[in-house]
Amino acid sequence: MLLSVAIESPVETAVHVSSALICIYIISLTFYNLLFHPLSKFPGPVHYRASILPWAYRTLRGDLSIKLLQLHEKYGTVVRISPSELSFSDHAAWRDVYGSAETAKHHKFYSALSFGGLLPQIIIDAENGPHKILKGFMTDGLSDRSARRQEKLLLSHLDAMLVQINRELKREGKSNGPNTGHEGLVLDLNEWFTWLIFDMVGDLVLGESFGCVQHRRKTPLIKVLTEVTEAGSLVVVLWHVGLKFLVTGLQYLAGGKFLQVLDETKTRLVSRMTTKIGRDDLIEPIIRAEQEGKLSFDHLLGTTTTLLIAGTDTTKSGLLSFLYHITSSPDCLEKLTDEIRSAFASEADICLLRLEELKYLNICIKEFLRIHPPAPMGFPRVAGKGGRVISGIPVPENTVMSVDGYCITHLERNFHKPYEFHPERFLGVDEFKNDTLQASQPFSLGPHSCPGRSFGLAIMRLTIAKMIWNFDLETCPLSRQWTLKQKIYVLWKPKPLFIRVNPLASK
Repeated sequence: MLLSVAIESPVETAVHVSSALICIYIISLTFYNLLFHPLSKFPGPVHYRASILPWAYRTLRGDLSIKLLQLHEKYGTVVRISPSELSFSDHAAWRDVYGSAETAKHHKFYSALSFGGLLPQIIIDAENGPHKILKGFMTDGLSDRSARRQEKLLLSHLDAMLVQINRELKREGKSNGPNTGHEGLVLDLNEWFTWLIFDMVGDLVLGESFGCVQHRRKTPLIKVLTEVTEAGSLVVVLWHVGLKFLVTGLQYLAGGKFLQVLDETKTRLVSRMTTKIGRDDLIEPIIRAEQEGKLSFDHLLGTTTTLLIAGTDTTKSGLLSFLYHITSSPDCLEKLTDEIRSAFASEADICLLRLEELKYLNICIKEFLRIHPPAPMGFPRVAGKGGRVISGIPVPENTVMSVDGYCITHLERNFHKPYEFHPERFLGVDEFKNDTLQASQPFSLGPHSCPGRSFGLAIMRLTIAKMIWNFDLETCPLSRQWTLKQKIYVLWKPKPLFIRVNPLASK
């Protein structure tokens, strides 16, 4: 009997050889990561230490911070969360990772956030020279003093929103107060605060409101901007897993929308530069620096885009979180309501200077920022030459390091009852005397800390005070356990927050 021998074609042979080589490479890389990598001695789950894929999977799901919390509860203050990255959960790590210029930004991460260069240079990705110039202007432009200069503008937009809410109450026949038997009007504050904050930031940065509150809808530009951070998470993952070429494909598929955003932003910015010089708003100092040749137009456009994305998302999610937690804590809401309504003789007296003096309001803000930090994920830094010592632990050079803002504030070794809203922990009461308050750094530390802290807090204080002055507020059943429904794609992606609003019969 003749034996037939199958002879492979050259193509089949090449495929089989390539497959074998890929398998050998993956197996070799896995063994290297587990046994010989400079971080091989650090604790963590085997699959996280062996491959970038578990980290990528959790990032795409929007629950990496939740997973890191579980890992730190199991493995301690330092966990290897990918072959080249360590996550820290000790309060000293904030200073060691972010508080020094000796740790560099992770170039791959920040390049990915700019969509591989599709977005112009932004403040978080700018090199040291331009970053220092931009940070200086932004720190001044977003300072407490600047917020007070812009207080009338902020109040005008806030009052416009309150007018629209009262019109809605009248239209629904619920304008006579809570004693009429009506249950009040249910509002999705995610919608209302999106409109409000974009109108504010648009006016502060581009010299004109988007008109969202007036028309009660998002413009096409804003619809795209609200999706950017989720798209940014996808790009970051693709970049990290070696699929950078797919980013180019995404740019091609989604580039039309992004280019439309950039074109409209550029058009509005050029109009602002040519017709409203001397307006003394957030972008004015950067415009002057561009005109003097200290910065490029790309720096100006990139910073404007950053303010429109990060400035609106963080402030909006902060307001939503605050009102969710305060309305879910009736005792706290009663105390805060009494403080605000007794501090002012009339609504016209509400102002930033006096709000900054309200003790209970400010510890409530500190507590919500602990539970729901505006930028929750750990922004990565890289250990420089010779390595670094982080929380007393030597870390090899070129190690990627981070502190996850959500994770560190929800560990019981850092905070007693970490998931509960207890503003009094910031007063040093006995029940919370062992809390590590320094573990909560919602705006990060060091040279790359958030420059918009003061302005964001100003908007929050004014909005909270005005809402509580004008309405009795109550969380609706639809929004109970609202925090459990949130995902994190670089920043929070909040779900609708339904709050029942009852106007006061009299003041």
